Amino acid sequence: MNSVTVASKRCPACGQDKPAGDFYKHRKKPDGLQIQCKACQRTYQRDYDRRAPGRKKLRVRRSYLKRTYGLTVEQYELLLFEQNGKCAICRREMDKPHIDHDHSCCPGKGSCGKCVRALLCFGCNALLGTVENTELLLRAVSYLDSFKKEGAEAPSREA
Repeated sequence: MNSVTVASKRCPACGQDKPAGDFYKHRKKPDGLQIQCKACQRTYQRDYDRRAPGRKKLRVRRSYLKRTYGLTVEQYELLLFEQNGKCAICRREMDKPHIDHDHSCCPGKGSCGKCVRALLCFGCNALLGTVENTELLLRAVSYLDSFKKEGAEAPSREA
């Protein structure tokens, strides 16, 4: 969208002319700036949040899920419901579910939303975070299984 560059703008809330830097950016507005100045916007948001405290928490959660994982709250809740509130790997109840996604699709902390796999508990998520390589994970399973057998000796350190 084309935007007009402005040096200053009048805030309708406080009635003052202020430099463009005193306004938050808004890509859908013709001038590329929010209507109210930053100070008035903060005051408005603080008052809004005081009137209904639960809305801020929901707004922050919506923003986090969308920005970081490309998910809506409804999509997240559906994943949780489909998994009966349990970790997709260990099947234990989760206090704070972690969103697992394919890091090869979207390197870094975030996700496009298309590569979200499931919800995991902290322990299973940490495990996968260190071993994305399935071959390495299978070797670790084999290593652990070698100690389950009766009379099994520890594997030799020579390789």
